[in-house]
Order: sequence, then structure tokens, then C-alpha cells
Amino acid sequence: MGSCYPHLSLDERRKIAKWLEAKMPIAEIADRLGRDASTIYRDRSRTGTRTKRYQNSTAITLWLRRTNTNNVVRSIARWLFILS
Repeated sequence: MGSCYPHLSLDERRKIAKWLEAKMPIAEIADRLGRDASTIYRDRSRTGTRTKRYQNSTAITLWLRRTNTNNVVRSIARWLFILS
């Protein structure tokens, strides 16, 4: 079996958004998070808008849609996102 690769957390997505706004290179972001650069590139391309601006709220929304969690967990996650 392969290794387990955890999803980017909300905190990591916020850091990515902040660092991308500051024009930090993706390689440096990946090093700081302890992730592979391809993870950052993939998440950025998946959640960018037409202007290619990274939006962590879009990333969280898409993650919630992709997960197989039940409605209770989704609503808790949404409320946590709204409150933060």
C-alpha cells in the first residue's frame, strides 16, 4: 500500500493565500509547510479564479464537496470556517 497524504488544513490554506499575496515562491511555501511543491501548485490551480488569484475559501468549499463526510460534519466545518 502507498503512503497516506493528508489534505491541506484550513490553517495551511490561509498561510498559502497570505504568502502568495506576498509573492513568495511556491518552492519556499512548500518548504515552510513541509509539503511537496506539486501539492501547492495543484491546490492553487484547482482553486484559482479566472484571474488566477488563490482563494482559500474556494479551496475549503471544494474540499467539503469532495469529502464523503456526513451532513453534520459538513455543517460544523462550514460554521468553523465562517467564524474564523
